[in-house]
Amino acid sequence: MHIQVRSRPSSGGGFADGEPGSIAVSQEYTPGALLEMLAVLKDAGFNMRAAGGSRVELGGEFAFWVGDPGTDPSDDTAHESAGHAAAEALRNAGYDAWTEDVEWMILDDKPGALRDKLETVAAEGLLVEEVLVGTPGKDTDGRIPVQLRLVRLAGG
Repeated sequence: MHIQVRSRPSSGGGFADGEPGSIAVSQEYTPGALLEMLAVLKDAGFNMRAAGGSRVELGGEFAFWVGDPGTDPSDDTAHESAGHAAAEALRNAGYDAWTEDVEWMILDDKPGALRDKLETVAAEGLLVEEVLVGTPGKDTDGRIPVQLRLVRLAGG
């Protein structure tokens, strides 16, 4: 497992039935809200390893993985402490932020690498809820870090 930080850069409300695409209720949308949130992380010195999200400034969520520069992403202690510290920095700045355990891997930078990995995920009866693809670094020998939020169907 791997730590992923999740946050909401918009304030208030949410979706009426809890599902993206439904009617927003008492939601305040602010252009540049993600920029402000990223400034908190930058000022605190966090190194963004992977990031993604949906409807980020429209009541959705921003998901990311942080680490210390030069830290091996397989070093669970370093990435977990960095993730928890990033979530705390965002909470201290007034954001709703939390951590979740997700699956992670480092893939070769070659055609079909993600597809091949997802074939094994599907064979295990898991559904992909979200994919975060990061950037290669010296610590990954040019390989690509990836995080997956996976769901197992009830009874599966």
